[in-house]
Amino acid sequence: SPGVVTTVTDGSAEGDQIIIAFTGPSSDDIATNGRDIPVLDFTMVSEGNAEVRSLQFTLAATSADSTSDADDLINDTTRANFTDIKLVDVDTGETLCSSQDISTAGSDLSQSFNCTESFYIYAHESRHMQVTLDIANNSSLDGEEIIMTMTAISTTEGIRNLITGDYITDIIPATDIVGNPMTVYAPTVTVTLASTPVSDTVVKGTQDVEAVGFSFTAGSSSDVTVTSLAIDSLFDEN
Repeated sequence: SPGVVTTVTDGSAEGDQIIIAFTGPSSDDIATNGRDIPVLDFTMVSEGNAEVRSLQFTLAATSADSTSDADDLINDTTRANFTDIKLVDVDTGETLCSSQDISTAGSDLSQSFNCTESFYIYAHESRHMQVTLDIANNSSLDGEEIIMTMTAISTTEGIRNLITGDYITDIIPATDIVGNPMTVYAPTVTVTLASTPVSDTVVKGTQDVEAVGFSFTAGSSSDVTVTSLAIDSLFDEN
């Protein structure tokens, strides 16, 4: 009838879509005794104003041994190999989910962590996030491979539309976001004899003679800092 407007919708609320893009990091070597090491990196974009209420992440030890020992998630009954696991906003440095540690009472091969501290993504905003962790100073971890995964976000308790109060069901992708394998290695440095100087004859009284050269090469897991050197020398009168 005149003056009456009828609106037909498909039942979905405006702004009800979340798009997640996996952005890394690439597979790499990471160091024992490392701090705030990124193991999963992604962006999240919302069509409308949204409240992220529940996320779940899983850390798994994926090396071929697949047995419970000191080189997996747990060192022993009182010490975890991976601690300070948290979700952070890369651009602001804000911690979005408080840090958690591997439980020494849990599985040595795979453990999950729930993030239930709310944070917000506003319409058409892109938030760049990372999961980071600390690694124990444990030489048994050398060669251990780990993978961090974000479990498919729940459509009943994961992300809420701030306008309607409804939970968002249109989440792309609707599957797990699986990080790349990261391999733990102890930091190393290799010292070799440099190509210069070569054997030579010098005149008595000459100063600042280049007697020997060394090359220091850091391993792939981390930078190293050389703080001291001990050098022995041998002189032959002949």
